[in-house]
Amino acid sequence: MTDSPSAAKAERAEKARLTRILRFADLVALLLVLATSLQAFAAWRIYLVTEQMLRVSDRPYLGVQHVAMDLSDPQAPKVVVEYRNYGPVAAENVVLQDWTMIDGKPTAGQDPNEKIQLGVVSPSVPHFSYSLMRPADIGAILEGKSSLITVVKFSYSDPSGDGFCYGMHFHYDRFLRAFQVAGGSTRCEAGPSL
Repeated sequence: MTDSPSAAKAERAEKARLTRILRFADLVALLLVLATSLQAFAAWRIYLVTEQMLRVSDRPYLGVQHVAMDLSDPQAPKVVVEYRNYGPVAAENVVLQDWTMIDGKPTAGQDPNEKIQLGVVSPSVPHFSYSLMRPADIGAILEGKSSLITVVKFSYSDPSGDGFCYGMHFHYDRFLRAFQVAGGSTRCEAGPSL
């Protein structure tokens, strides 16, 4: 009979040892599930960040390279705008609004609401638009008696169909004899005058 209590004690000790081992195994399994879940979450976040970086880097970026007054033909002075697609992919469904104002009035009967459908603008290729001015206005502009402002707006999409906008406002600085940036927006809601 003395063996029976010690055998029961040994059996209880063995059960306690197995219970500790199983609890430890459960804890390890739970920690592995937690670690796997955290890895899955981290992988998902990396995917989102990578996708966002790709969307920002692999898209068209239309912008103005240069704005200048061309007085080479005294009978047809004009403001010439050079624009480009600085992105690595073509801009699609491009619509241009481009006008010049002298003392707040559009030049040569320009309509600020006129939209020019350009279609596709390839990367890195220079494109030009111009606005004619009256020869009689040039002297006042060069002397600083009249203000000369050019507004350029684009709306366009990338190959996946996401839409973008770009608008800049330039004013002629008579001291520098060049156009300076006077405002802009990448919001499509901005009005025609920015």
